[in-house]
Amino acid sequence: MFAAGPLATVSTRRRRTARLAYRPSIRPMTYPNAISKPAASPTILLIGGSDSSGGAGLQADLRVLSSYQLAGACVVTAATAQNTGTLVAVQPLSAKQVLTQLDAVLDDLTIHAVKVGMLASPAIVRAVAGRLRQLRVPIVLDPVLTASVGGALLAPAARQLMLDHLLPLATVFTPNLPEVGTLLGLPVSSLSQRRTALRCLTDLGGHWVLIKGGHGTGKRLLDLFGTRSQTFQLTATRLPIATHGTGCTYASAIAAELALGSTPQHAIACGHAYLQAALRQPLILGKPAVYCPGFPVAINAESRHWRGLNAV
Repeated sequence: MFAAGPLATVSTRRRRTARLAYRPSIRPMTYPNAISKPAASPTILLIGGSDSSGGAGLQADLRVLSSYQLAGACVVTAATAQNTGTLVAVQPLSAKQVLTQLDAVLDDLTIHAVKVGMLASPAIVRAVAGRLRQLRVPIVLDPVLTASVGGALLAPAARQLMLDHLLPLATVFTPNLPEVGTLLGLPVSSLSQRRTALRCLTDLGGHWVLIKGGHGTGKRLLDLFGTRSQTFQLTATRLPIATHGTGCTYASAIAAELALGSTPQHAIACGHAYLQAALRQPLILGKPAVYCPGFPVAINAESRHWRGLNAV
């Protein structure tokens, strides 16, 4: 054997000191004896397209519901290949595939509200309308005709079917200015023209109609909404940013408010406040485009206000 040298002695002392300094706890971790009862959450049925960029469509819808702490069930109508600058491809599902998803959800879950977005084809419009007629819950219909990055998302043959079969079922109908012009063939540049368009949509069966003014000109944006008997407007300052998914975000926030028991008038006002709050804390990605990340309105009373709501 060799005698231990000075270095070996130092190493031994260090190991011994480390062992003495380390005293691991052998006490078992404790857990509650009982699991707390899960809180009941309203569930919203989301019907629409999938956006591969994550900025719009069902992905945006779920982001809104998450900030409201609500559950969302998804029925996919089409898969879109897009990014923040370009719509590359659209692949609609068959009406049978959409109905299979709808039936699976409705057979199991209690639905408190519905948000309808991209429908893609005439067959899907008919299929969705047939199932929604069986429900007695608030429905928000967002007529997605084109992608914000450009490109058609609803076949022209499906537009009139949507007005005939889905508009009368909708609690709130949320077209933007280009969509109103396309659906009605009317000019919508001035406030008086938008009032005329709103009356036309209510005459076609719309209950509450929200004409979103984000595509208008000027520094002030005006959203016009109401029924046959009353009209209101919401205003906001135009922000110098490119956006992606704001229409989906707006409509989903309205659906969330309806699921929580708000009246349509209050739900639209809160949805507007939600969107404005989200746009002021954006996530910048891509070309760039602003993804609305959602805003915790369920715990922030500031965004559930009536500011900017005026009767006209």
